[in-house]
Amino acid sequence: MPVEFIGMISTRDQSETRLNGGPVIDKDLTGKSAPAHEDAGFDRVLTGCASSQPDGHQAAAYAAAHTERLGFLVYHGQYYQVENHYSGYSGVKSAQQPRIRLYFGGSSEAAHRVGGKPADTCALWGEPLAESAGVAA
Repeated sequence: MPVEFIGMISTRDQSETRLNGGPVIDKDLTGKSAPAHEDAGFDRVLTGCASSQPDGHQAAAYAAAHTERLGFLVYHGQYYQVENHYSGYSGVKSAQQPRIRLYFGGSSEAAHRVGGKPADTCALWGEPLAESAGVAA
């Protein structure tokens, strides 16, 4: 099974453990973060798209101007509760070729059932390989 290493960049100096700091769009931080991921061997980086932050597509475009080979993913901050929920998955994939690859992330069994069918790539959190193998099965 192929493995991709995907990092995450932000336009702001922030984390889950400390308050937001600095400007909402820190061009210096964004311009340095993407090449740092590239230099470290990451395949892609994820950037967000939500009402609380700058447009993720613009952030990815700015960061891409500072890299040579790094890929970019833009996520949309929408989460779904999949317990007792009809997924709407029909088994039909786009006839357009090439098409946009669908990346999916989720850790519940229900999320794997719903998202695992149409997804091309299942994003994991960096669990030990033995635990990841169970998800891939």
